[in-house]
Amino acid sequence: MTRESSIGLIGATVKLMNPKKSMIMAFTGSTILGALIAGKGFPPMRPTLLAIISSLFITFAAYIYNDIIDLDMDKESQSSNKENRPLVTGEITVETAQTIVIICSVIGIVTAWFVNITVFGVTLLWYGLFMAYSHPQIRLKKIFIVKTLITSGGTALALLIGTSAAAGMLDTIGLFFAFSQWTFISLMLPGLSDSFDLEEDQKYGMKTMAMVFSWKTKMDMTVAGSVFFTVMCFIASYIFNMSLLLPAFCVATTAYYLKQVSTIYNEFNAEEVWRVRKIGMGYYYMNLVIAIISTLNLGTIIPFL
Repeated sequence: MTRESSIGLIGATVKLMNPKKSMIMAFTGSTILGALIAGKGFPPMRPTLLAIISSLFITFAAYIYNDIIDLDMDKESQSSNKENRPLVTGEITVETAQTIVIICSVIGIVTAWFVNITVFGVTLLWYGLFMAYSHPQIRLKKIFIVKTLITSGGTALALLIGTSAAAGMLDTIGLFFAFSQWTFISLMLPGLSDSFDLEEDQKYGMKTMAMVFSWKTKMDMTVAGSVFFTVMCFIASYIFNMSLLLPAFCVATTAYYLKQVSTIYNEFNAEEVWRVRKIGMGYYYMNLVIAIISTLNLGTIIPFL
């Protein structure tokens, strides 16, 4: 009996999921936060839970499919977070991973159908883009700029799934924050994510912004992303009548985030860049949490807000 057969399909799924925990949390977290923002802290339970389940399974299916297609690249990667993946080590076979992708895809898409037609449509768009991103005959991942736009667009679409589940339709606040998230992450990815994959991307014919732009240009983009997001927080506070807590908190956290970015501005140091990347994602999601709080009627409790 092989080690894979002894753990079964569920065990194999857990092992494949383990290296993807942070990304699964990021996408599913976007759906949860989107629902809470659109629902002003109290979204309807049933559609929200179904949207979260759909987001979870679609994210997992997309990332495992990408791992299957990129297996040869990952085997040559020098990144410590790739060399121990179950597919790379051979602990899980490609055939088993393909089965898991199919099961997760069906669960994710069918679940979205039971939310509402808008969530179903956005989920199909999200799933289609991510499959086309990796599929060998399409390989959107190889197209300059498109790679970054799709990667960053995934979390934005996940947030839109959450807002559409809570509102029952595409609404203005959902589109606003999805656009804000898409832009912020698009500007952050070349420096704080894609820079870790330069050698393998170049070897396999990719052309990314991380390869084309200098390190300082990528850091300027990262700074621009946080400035953009801060401006959007002020705009959100005004047009959605949100508490001033949101822009105030955003200014404070942006100042801290930019201070961290300044420590890596002049040169790439993998350990330090990875640290700042985690801070950057935390910075963004913390501000979304404050956006949820800012939709509540805090003025009755704290008048000056």
